[in-house]
Order: sequence, then C-alpha cells, then structure tokens
Amino acid sequence: MAERKPSPEGGPESLEIEPITAADCGWMEALGCRWPIADKEAWLTARNRDIEVGSKRLEAWEVSREQERTAVINARKAFFHVLPVVSNALAQAQHTSLWPPDAIIVAQRTLYARGIDIAALLKSRPELVTYSAKEHLERLDNFEAFGLDSARVVNGFAGAQTYGSKAVQIKMYAMYAAARTFGWDDYKTIANDTVEEQPELLAQPPGMIRILAQIAARTMLPHEPSDVPLATIRALLGLRVEKAVAAYLERRSVIRSPDGLISQAHDRYKNWPIQALQGLILHSIGDPVVKTYLRNYPINDPEACINAYTKQREAEQEAALHAIDLRWEGPLFLGDPDSPTFRAFEKVAASPPLTKEEKQQLYNDIAQGGTAAEHARKVLIVRHLHLAIEAAVRRGRSVETRAGRLGKANLALVFAAHRYDPTKNGDFEGYAKREIADAFNSSPGSGRHDSVNRIGTETFEEPPKNAI
Repeated sequence: MAERKPSPEGGPESLEIEPITAADCGWMEALGCRWPIADKEAWLTARNRDIEVGSKRLEAWEVSREQERTAVINARKAFFHVLPVVSNALAQAQHTSLWPPDAIIVAQRTLYARGIDIAALLKSRPELVTYSAKEHLERLDNFEAFGLDSARVVNGFAGAQTYGSKAVQIKMYAMYAAARTFGWDDYKTIANDTVEEQPELLAQPPGMIRILAQIAARTMLPHEPSDVPLATIRALLGLRVEKAVAAYLERRSVIRSPDGLISQAHDRYKNWPIQALQGLILHSIGDPVVKTYLRNYPINDPEACINAYTKQREAEQEAALHAIDLRWEGPLFLGDPDSPTFRAFEKVAASPPLTKEEKQQLYNDIAQGGTAAEHARKVLIVRHLHLAIEAAVRRGRSVETRAGRLGKANLALVFAAHRYDPTKNGDFEGYAKREIADAFNSSPGSGRHDSVNRIGTETFEEPPKNAI
C-alpha cells in the first residue's frame, strides 16, 4: 500500500460545514467531550466560533499575518481541547500544529453515522484522525463491495480502515480461495461470515492464509462448514509457515486438529533453522501445499536449503545414535528395563516413522555406496528400533529376559540394515521384520544370528564384520 501523505492546509480559505448543534452530542461525547448541562447555546456558539476561525488554512500565509495565524492555532487548540480523543490522536500522529476542525468534524460525523466506534478507531489507529471523510468512505465502501458489513469489520479490526481497494481485493480473494479449498459451494458467504467474525484475519499475509487452508483441508476436512469453520485457521496463525508446511509433509497421517498441527510443528522443528525447513519442503516439490508455498514464498537459494536440511537430518540422527548406550552390556544387552539406558532406547525407538520421501532418499544413498550408504544404514536402524521392541514384547512368554529378547531382536535389525539391498529386498520395514522373525524362529546353533549370545564389544558404528 502506497504511503499516504496528508496535506491539511491549502485549498479554499475554509470548508463550509453545518455548525455543530445538539444533534452532534453523540459523536462528540464518544470522542470524550463533556457536553454542558447549562448554557448549552452559549457553549455551542463559542465552539462554532472556534471552528470557523480554526478552519482557516495556514500554509500560504505571509509572516505579516502572524497574529492572525496565532489566532487560528489557538482556536484549533480550544476546539480540540473539548475532544480529548482527537487531541491525543493528533499528538500521537505527530501533528503538533493540529488539524483544521472542519475536516475532522465532517470525517467523524461520517464515521459515526456509518456505525463506526470512532473512539476505539482513533485510539487503535491514531493516524486515521487525518483521513478525510472521502477517504474513510472509500475504504468502507471497499468492504461493502464484497458484501461485507464494513462497520463490523472496522470495529473488529481497526487496521482494516487503512487498506486501499487493491489490498482489500487481494486479501478477500485469498479468503475466498481458502474457503473454496474446503469444497463448499457457498464459499463466499462462509468467507464473508468469517471475516466479519474474525476481521483480524485480514492482517495475515494472503499467501499464509491459502497455505494454512490447504493444510487444514487435507488433514482436518469437515463434513459441514459448522464443523470446522474457516476461523480454525486463526489457531494456526502463531506458527511460522515453514514449520506448518514441514509438519504437514511429515506428519499428515496423525494430524487431526489445529492443536495437533501446532504440537507437531513446535515439538519436531523447535530448533530447525529456516533454510533447513525450506530444504525439507523442497523434497516434496510436487505436493499442492508446497506449490502454493513456493508461489507465495519463493526460495532464492534451493541448493543451500537442501544442504542445510541434509546437515540438520545428519545432526539429528547422530544425536539419536548417541542418545542410547551403544555398548552391548553382556548377555542382558541394555540392562534392566527400568534403567536409564533402557528408557533412552525406547525413547529413540519412539521417533516418528520415515516418510515415503525420506525412505526413498535413504535407499538412494545406499545405492550410491560409500559414507552416504553407511550413514543411511545407521538411520534405518535407529528409525526402526520400534520393530525390535515390538518383537521383544510379543514374545514375552519365552524363557529369555525382556532385555535378552530385545538384544536378539536388535541384533537382527542391525544384520538386516547391513545386508539390505533396496534393488532386491523391497521395503526395508518388511525385510527387517522377516529378519527379526527368523532370529527368533531359527534353532539354536544354526548359526543364524547366533552372535547375539557372544557379543561383547560390537557397536552400531562398527557392526560385526559378517553382518555386512
């Protein structure tokens, strides 16, 4: 929106307006005026004299008319003294020379007649005190053109009165697009109702509204507009848009409410830099939400973002690997189930499942070989530890201790990761499940996974040589 440069002076010597009368009591009291109980006629006469003198323009006056200039300024001060809300707004808007009373009277009469809470408007947006009646009407009419109740919008969000016609058009089209995302036929009515009830939504970037609506429609699609009104998006506005998109991409299967999305975004990406989040987003370039994001928030350096994302993932995986005691502690492996080490193991195992995109990236890294393949196999181990725990729990009636069963299942998982060939073995999860099952079903002494009984020093970083 172009910066508005008000110019109060110049033009005609005065602006012809109707003198104030008892009919003006309403808007004047709303602006802090204490209407007199007695001698009302004399008081009105004095105020109208102040208005007449104070409404003269000053800009082109000569120095020789300084005395008259002083009289004009004093008349303005005298009039605005009875309207403290206007006086405070002028001071906050840094117009110490005050403003011609006639212009302000016409503007405030106009707003009051249109149902605007003029005191709240000027307290929230003091710069609006310098807007002419014409400017105010144009802005109110911008909302009326979309079928909105302009008074409800401006009274609910004073900043809306600063928007020009182009800004209102862009913001309302974004709201319509958001409502249409939910598949409702009467999307315009729903969007208008939402704006009237929650007009502060207009303060949000239009692109963010579109993105959050698409996420909401794909994860919390309501059957009827009343189930999840468009205002649900308001609950998501505290999120950084990159975190919202990342949470949607990685955890859409478990998100069912705004609170769910917020929780996933805050917990999962609390310490992620923006570039890493954008790198994650770029891995799903074909997703409709990602396309909308990129249209509204173009990424200038995709390669740097991809690198930041890779580094972030590597750092997280390394942290996960070292979050547990990587040494095999004798035949019981991780010790007592109530030990801190055992609990740390279960915490790592509770990490979110790999997305389809993450799996494919790991499979590609394995196919390339080298250090990337080694790291990818470690990630497969850590992100599938839940399979080892599930297998140990299912076989709870065996003679082995729980920790012993977990050790056997985990060793089978390590073997599976280092034998895995994505070109031959299909999805890793299914392959690992078969390996773990074979570890429990194979007869003692058969040689398959027998090393679980004699492990002493092997680590995840350096698995048994015959496991590769």
